[in-house]
Amino acid sequence: MSANNDQSPGDPQPALAPQDRVRCRIRFQKFDTLRYTSHLDLASIWERTFRRAGVQLVYSQGFNPRPKIHLAAALPLGYASTCELLDAWVEGLLPDLPDVKDRLNHFAPPGLVVDAVSTVDLRSPALQTLTHSAEYEIVVRETVDHPALQDRIDRLLAESTLMVQKGKRQVDLRPLIFSIDIEPAPADELRIRCELAISQQLGTGRPDLLLSLLDLDPLSADITRTALKLADPAAAA
Repeated sequence: MSANNDQSPGDPQPALAPQDRVRCRIRFQKFDTLRYTSHLDLASIWERTFRRAGVQLVYSQGFNPRPKIHLAAALPLGYASTCELLDAWVEGLLPDLPDVKDRLNHFAPPGLVVDAVSTVDLRSPALQTLTHSAEYEIVVRETVDHPALQDRIDRLLAESTLMVQKGKRQVDLRPLIFSIDIEPAPADELRIRCELAISQQLGTGRPDLLLSLLDLDPLSADITRTALKLADPAAAA
């Protein structure tokens, strides 16, 4: 890559050959007002953040070039997360990875925090094909009888099928539920932790549908994704 000492970090750089590209994996948090940012808008936010941090992304070819950014799994509107994963293809060798993390955090908007940056093989499978399940912490802000709720959970897990309406079709939620537990919490809170499938093979389990099956109001709950589990655990950042 040609050197130009007069260029600022955010200026466009000449495209490099494919062998000079790097695929970096980023683990980040999404919270506060960004909970209400769509999957598509989040990709645009990341594009701006990379540009401002002076990290040059690889773009697709064609009439409408798009940055090569892949998010592991869409996060529903209103959910927070402490564990999101993103792969970004970058032109040129990255400098010191902790420095990249600091620069991204400096230019990221409020509610977006980078926890880790690593590099992965360019030939590794797409993140979307590696996701297996996700863990969620659900804080329910309504008065609930805990023993009665535990009984509903036990009966739900004992079922072989759990048909729910998802859009215009019915789906069986039971194969998508791996675990449900009531967590210790302050007296005025109910906290549930669950693990649900999130894969191309099984489908995606949604916490709001699970809450409805438990006779709880999804609108009274704060939902945070706390772990994304990959089919290859070593692939996580």
